Amino acid sequence: MSVAELKPPSRSGGSQQHRPPAQRFFERRRSERVPVCERALVALRSEDAFARLVGVELLDVSIEGMGMFSSEALPVGESCTILREEGNAQSREAVVARCTPCEDGYIIGVTTSDLLAA
Repeated sequence: MSVAELKPPSRSGGSQQHRPPAQRFFERRRSERVPVCERALVALRSEDAFARLVGVELLDVSIEGMGMFSSEALPVGESCTILREEGNAQSREAVVARCTPCEDGYIIGVTTSDLLAA
């Protein structure tokens, strides 16, 4: 299954459309966020194998984490692998840190366990 096959809902108006209102958004990252707009897959894990793939749209990345939009909720605390589509980006191991409902889906925040440059 490719990233293109798992398409998040189409959006009009840019990535800011999915960000929660400013009064509910608290900056948790210590490193700079770099805005991106690309599709990716989140491979959620069960105890001994990958349980399912979820298509997401990456909104921003940093050395310590990623922000993304998903039409599906992801369980907070769940270990996962982020598989980026663009260029030669490597996969990143992560843990779901937050899952905030928004108008048409969820804003997901993950912390990464590796220190790859974004």
